[in-house]
Amino acid sequence: MRIPSWILAAVVCAGSTANLTAEETDDRTAAVRKSVETAIGYLQDRGETWKDSRQCASCHHVTLMTWAMHEAKRHDIAVDDELLKTSTDWLFEEADPAKVFQRPTMAGEEYTNPLSMTSVYAALAESSDPNEANYRVAVTRILKEMGEAQEADGSWKPFFGRAPIFGSREALTLWLTNVSSWPNQPEELKALVAEPRKKALDWLKTHADDTETQVLALRLWMHAAAGETPQSAALTDKLITLQREDGG
Repeated sequence: MRIPSWILAAVVCAGSTANLTAEETDDRTAAVRKSVETAIGYLQDRGETWKDSRQCASCHHVTLMTWAMHEAKRHDIAVDDELLKTSTDWLFEEADPAKVFQRPTMAGEEYTNPLSMTSVYAALAESSDPNEANYRVAVTRILKEMGEAQEADGSWKPFFGRAPIFGSREALTLWLTNVSSWPNQPEELKALVAEPRKKALDWLKTHADDTETQVLALRLWMHAAAGETPQSAALTDKLITLQREDGG
């Protein structure tokens, strides 16, 4: 599964159209929408196949698909509603059939971080609806573990160093900075991540060395959420040009 499409589906809808003519704005909106729709189709197909055949959320397959679908739907982009509901419920079932909270074991490799990356992605599914409290216990646990796993300098140490999902320190820190805040976040969760998020943002200001696609996408997410127009527009255009014909 090629990773870059998830970020288009989830974030590029926020790409800025400031300082553009009406025609340019329409063209940009159309290009973004086409990119998202293509990516959603790709993610739904691959994510559902993985879920049914492996019975595991994996490190990204089902959780990223579910998150991207929630975000796309929030922006009035059609998704498979039945798949979205079953996948979201499955991720948060009490018995943890999706293995969201299980720690992976890798022969010959030290597991250096107590935080499961899969659980981070699972939090995104709940974050699409700030009034949905059905999964709040699980999300609170995830956010607490994020704070406990943070390094003293504000970054997070990669798990295995395996790109893209266990990639660079910059990528992981961007992931956790972004996932620690969302629109209309409940106050109790906002308080939980306020200090870790501040430390991470400070670290990211002086660490922007990685140019892999995932990092470009994660920085787009961060800039778009902060309303930083020039950075968002440039990264949006770059990511659209990098998308493959199949949506990945």
